[in-house]
Amino acid sequence: MGKFSKLLDRAGDMFMPKELAPFAGPLSMMFAGPLGMPLALGLGQLGSAKMHSGKLDPYTALGTVMAGRAFNARNPDYISASDKLGKGIGTFFDKTEGNADLFAGFEKGAFPKNVGQDIAGVNQDIAGVNTVTNSDGVIQADPQAYGPGVAEEGLNTAVQDAEKSNFFDKTIKGFDSVSETIFPGFTDEDDKFSPLKALTTIGSATTLSQIMPLAEELKKQEMKDREEEGAMWRTWFESYTKSTGRSYGESPYPDSQIMSLWNEYGKPFGLAMGGRVGYNMGGDTGIIAAAPGMPEGMQLDGRDGLFISQGIEEKADDVPAMLSKNEFVLTADAMKGFDKMSGGNGNPRAAAQKMYQFMDQMEAIA
Repeated sequence: MGKFSKLLDRAGDMFMPKELAPFAGPLSMMFAGPLGMPLALGLGQLGSAKMHSGKLDPYTALGTVMAGRAFNARNPDYISASDKLGKGIGTFFDKTEGNADLFAGFEKGAFPKNVGQDIAGVNQDIAGVNTVTNSDGVIQADPQAYGPGVAEEGLNTAVQDAEKSNFFDKTIKGFDSVSETIFPGFTDEDDKFSPLKALTTIGSATTLSQIMPLAEELKKQEMKDREEEGAMWRTWFESYTKSTGRSYGESPYPDSQIMSLWNEYGKPFGLAMGGRVGYNMGGDTGIIAAAPGMPEGMQLDGRDGLFISQGIEEKADDVPAMLSKNEFVLTADAMKGFDKMSGGNGNPRAAAQKMYQFMDQMEAIA
């Protein structure tokens, strides 16, 4: 886990209750308009950081932007909570006007309304007044307006700017149109509650908020499939070694596809020397590949209590370990909570020290 992810993970733990985290994404989209873009985006990403160990959710972010744009198109004069907050904070920095909006650039600058159309109109006017057509029929900047150097190069920057602005304006209008279709809001034109529009908005928000968890599950399933494939091929390579007396890497007639599988699943696990490997205290390594900080094929012996410091990140389920009947394992979040409950700041390592002491006391009673 990177430093940024750790920071977001801590922010999620501090500001987002675990019970509300699954609903933060849909709520950020359904109330993007009243909340405003900064607050809505922050709400959705805090929920993702809490649920996914500091990871951001690009799908919820996209949905929040679309929902906010759709709301602004329907309510152009509405002042969101972000606007009010930005203006309130902005008064500390703007003593003369008293109406500075810290979020103005973020809220409206990313997708400005009608800016492209306005620029296009201005540039077309300039093009009509300050351009000439030469003898070859090429439109050029008027030498009297821009100087002979520009005219000689045959540049028509005003027309080019107008074309770019028209494209920009069409792109923004298209984005807003799609946004209004996906997030039509909760009321009709008469400002009355519309069940159909409400269902469409809620359905869109729920669907987009579930893409990230689904992607995480698909990633885990892909890892599991690869682990199962690796276990199958390692067994096959072991059988080959036992039956031929040499590893498949030493085969005089290797198949190219099987050889690639050997390089991935056989050779890294020490099967080049033959025999079964990767055991610790007699336990089978199963199908989980070694995590960072562990020798290849090794399992951690957690039968007498063990704090897990190895692995890629929390909730990755990538550390092979041995357990016994009637034992209980706590999650990383539970360890953080235990440390906070016992007066700490949520440090899992500090919680582990307290947990070892608690375990010794309970074992003494047993």
